[in-house]
Amino acid sequence: MKTYLLAAALVVASAAVIPAQTSPEAPTALRGVVKPAMPFAFEEDGEIKGFSVDLWEKVAAEAGLKFETKVVQTVPELLEAVKSGAADVGIGAISITPEREKVLDFSHPFFKSGLQVMARSKGETGAFTAFRALLSKNVAVVCLVLLVAVLLVSHILWVVERRINPESFPEGYVRGVWESTWWSIATLISGGCENKAPVGVAGRLVAVVWMLGGIGLTSYITARWLRR
Repeated sequence: MKTYLLAAALVVASAAVIPAQTSPEAPTALRGVVKPAMPFAFEEDGEIKGFSVDLWEKVAAEAGLKFETKVVQTVPELLEAVKSGAADVGIGAISITPEREKVLDFSHPFFKSGLQVMARSKGETGAFTAFRALLSKNVAVVCLVLLVAVLLVSHILWVVERRINPESFPEGYVRGVWESTWWSIATLISGGCENKAPVGVAGRLVAVVWMLGGIGLTSYITARWLRR
């Protein structure tokens, strides 16, 4: 729910207005209450100042109204004073809500706060909820793409390196692909593998492509995830 703050909010309850118009004993000066909230209303050197205060004084001067003000400490106290008839005018940073408009009259808003209220759609909390968010179709697709990419790069690297670099990438299929897969995962996560490195031209080209592709893939996944 968006909120609006008022300048010199003329929050006058109907019950307070009618007696002032009909009773011969009505006060000659309007009674105003001010809720301090910088920069809209605040006390300085014993004087009440602020955007809302300045605007209200301008309105009162042009309308030829006399008024007196006192300070209250909370917005509910200000609203209750106007609603009950203890005050005629509420001045300060006051949010307009449908509930308040049912019993009070507001001036035109002049400041849009931009505040919004957010809450979980189902009100779920806890660690399990966070982990359950990982069990989605999008996460499964990302994991599958990563798995295929790792296996593909690992096989290509093993094929081009197994004969010229058997210490890092053994010629045996199972052990060789396992070591290549370890290199691929370590390079994807940390940008390199300390105890293994391709030595051939083809292997190093594969490594460069995988490093650049890993950076791009990680950036893409992060950007997509944050945008959600």
